[in-house]
Amino acid sequence: MSRDKKKAQKDKKRREAKKRAQALDAQRLKRESGAATRTARASTLFQRGRDEHLRGGLFEAEATYRKVLEFDPDHAAALTNLAVVLNRNGRAEDALAAARKSVELSPEFPEGHLNLGGVHLSLGEMELAAKHFERACELRPDFGDAHVVRTTLRKYESADDEHVREMEALVARRSSMDRRAAPLHFALAKAYEDIGDYDRAFEHLSRGNRLHRASIQYDLEFHAGVMRRIAALHGAEFLGHGADPSCSESAPILIVGMPRSGTTLVEQILAAHSGVTAVGEVGDLEAVTRSLCSKGDQSDFPEALAAATPAKLALLGKRYVELLERRAPGAARVVDKGLSNFLHVGFLHRALPNARIVHCRRNPADTCLSCFKTLFSSHLGYTYDLTELGQRYGLYQELMDHWHSVLPGGVLDVVYEDVVADQERQSRRLLEFCGLEWQDGCLEFHRAERRVHTASVTQVRQPIYKSAVARWKRYEKHLGPLFDALPTPY
Repeated sequence: MSRDKKKAQKDKKRREAKKRAQALDAQRLKRESGAATRTARASTLFQRGRDEHLRGGLFEAEATYRKVLEFDPDHAAALTNLAVVLNRNGRAEDALAAARKSVELSPEFPEGHLNLGGVHLSLGEMELAAKHFERACELRPDFGDAHVVRTTLRKYESADDEHVREMEALVARRSSMDRRAAPLHFALAKAYEDIGDYDRAFEHLSRGNRLHRASIQYDLEFHAGVMRRIAALHGAEFLGHGADPSCSESAPILIVGMPRSGTTLVEQILAAHSGVTAVGEVGDLEAVTRSLCSKGDQSDFPEALAAATPAKLALLGKRYVELLERRAPGAARVVDKGLSNFLHVGFLHRALPNARIVHCRRNPADTCLSCFKTLFSSHLGYTYDLTELGQRYGLYQELMDHWHSVLPGGVLDVVYEDVVADQERQSRRLLEFCGLEWQDGCLEFHRAERRVHTASVTQVRQPIYKSAVARWKRYEKHLGPLFDALPTPY
């Protein structure tokens, strides 16, 4: 073979080898580019899901988190948040599976353990919950939220308790202005109340509430204006028009009242009935009523609602029922105890005439103190200052008095202290108002197997107890600002 021919063959082989290398490089770059694209897409979707979640769009957030997992099946944070949403949407078993997978993927992720513990807690599985709360604290010793829930599951007997000393040391290492210390102060307040050192408990409560209040925005005057406009626009004339013939015949049961006023107790009594499903504190009613607002800041609420035609109100009522049915498929009766429900009593009278509205009342000082002692997962901005808390209680009472005056007999008051004193009598009265036949199981609500997400999750797993009545007296000397702001005797 000639030298030229051999050279041509070698050149050809080199060209072929180069092409193969280029093809392999192209395939690798394509894979890497695809992976980068999927990662970027998952990150964008995760942020969207978080935004939807924070706005209360739980069904939308669920769908978005699932899309994240299509791009990145091992996205532990998306699995953690999906578990939270699924649990709130009433799918505890699915939530448990997602939370467990998140922990399996990232066993050193403290938020994953906190969330898995929360799912177990909502299901009443206290020992499993405690295990994961403990692990979250081990992974991140200054994880305040984990310390808060950890304290709810046990009774403290001494300031020398290892956990108390651990939390005190964590607080001591932080600046007095460090807002991240707020949860630790709430946890310590609970521990010292157990011990019986109420002065020290209130000292931590004051510090925790002050730090948390500084981290959030809340305009009491704005909310006062909204509530007074609701009353002015939903007077006897508006309510006297009655319901449109096209209204849904569904009869959801709405529980209204201040947080910590016994709403979860009443919900549990109802949920123990075989014909009732409780969906917890959902924002469906508020979302439906505010959907009429034409302005992004919703500054035309409640005027837009008051100006709606009867047919439009009936349509909104049907939408609300559809959302409840989506949360509780096949349920005969649904209980909704969304925190903003008391704002919408007038709307319900026109949009869902068969709805039943139960108003929970409790001693004002006990109600407000219990709020002040709680680091809520939702943004209840008025609960972290005693003066604002007392003033906000007055606004709530003012609006409830209005509903009673314009809808006589339309709202049933259930007083916490009366339920504690005579559970059966008050339970029978409650069921009768809701159109439900009596069932003995309603007296053993604490045995009911259902999820609970509120701050009362540990209390409702116990039979009714009387120790929460007049608890404010333990802190009486510290509550001057609250008493000055409350519009009613305590």
